[in-house]
Amino acid sequence: MKKENLTVADLTMGAGGMLGQSLMDKVANRLIGDIENGKYELGQQIPSINVLARELDMARDTVERAYRKLRSLGYVKSVPGSGYFVCRPRESGNAKVLCLTDRLTDEKQALYNEVTRALGGQDNVDLQTFQNRFTLDSIILNYSDKYQYFVLITVDATQLQNETMWLSLRNLPADKVIVLGPEIFPFSPLAHIYQDGRRDVFNMLMAQKERLTGLYQELVLLSAQDYLVPLSIREALFAFCCNAGIKFRWSNSYTECLAAGTLFITYHDEELFNLLNQLRTTDLAIGKDVGIITFNDNIFKEFLNLTVITPDFKQAGKAISGIVNGEQEGRICNPYQMILRSSI
Repeated sequence: MKKENLTVADLTMGAGGMLGQSLMDKVANRLIGDIENGKYELGQQIPSINVLARELDMARDTVERAYRKLRSLGYVKSVPGSGYFVCRPRESGNAKVLCLTDRLTDEKQALYNEVTRALGGQDNVDLQTFQNRFTLDSIILNYSDKYQYFVLITVDATQLQNETMWLSLRNLPADKVIVLGPEIFPFSPLAHIYQDGRRDVFNMLMAQKERLTGLYQELVLLSAQDYLVPLSIREALFAFCCNAGIKFRWSNSYTECLAAGTLFITYHDEELFNLLNQLRTTDLAIGKDVGIITFNDNIFKEFLNLTVITPDFKQAGKAISGIVNGEQEGRICNPYQMILRSSI
């Protein structure tokens, strides 16, 4: 018996209660209905993207995003060189996503939490950490067929680390990989959510130039090693100091730089905790004698009234949700924001 095909009339007349939906959602939902109603059987090939786009006189990109949504929901699988075939949808009805990171910092934990929230909870999103390329290769080998998307959270990686991770990611189809990291990455994934720390941090500090130069004569970046702070952040801090006429230095010592007129920048919370403990032994007042700007907001920093520079974690989570649902792809900028509090 000949199976009925999806038609333009089905979409424009809102077949199946689809009025008000985007064209991409209408195509995806109608195909899902066809699969669930048995018009396309398990293992059967569905029309190619190009064929369906021609039949519907629709942009290929719209149909491609619809097919990607079907794949993320588990209704079809892509066979390179052959096309899309019907497979058994997962009972949860949601895409399974694996987040990958080399070490779990506060920033990465916050990003993971927002991704989990945006995608409907921990049943749909898992997290794996890796120590080197070999453990990343092992994770990809063991889990490549168990997840529809892999989110690499690499916001503070060096260029060498990114290049090393790229060698492992080549073992995954590019349209299953989402990178959340620096602006430049040696790989072309399905989507790249990047942060432009060099631009954002410099501009935010410049917006506070008059305030900062009136209080502080030196900016000190506290870190056990300078390379542990992303290069884009270090460059932004140095550029601001050159423009504002403030002395800049990096230090891993908390005692030698405890002086009035100093603005401290901490990227990792360990340095922040040590700095606060050292300041307790002095008469220096935070926000008056010395200033503190730290990265990545949390309840603790809000309670202590610390000024923070932080990515928009919620926006990043929503962006990844949009990618998984076939609504977005390509390069997406996730901006930093400064939350001013009494520490400067």
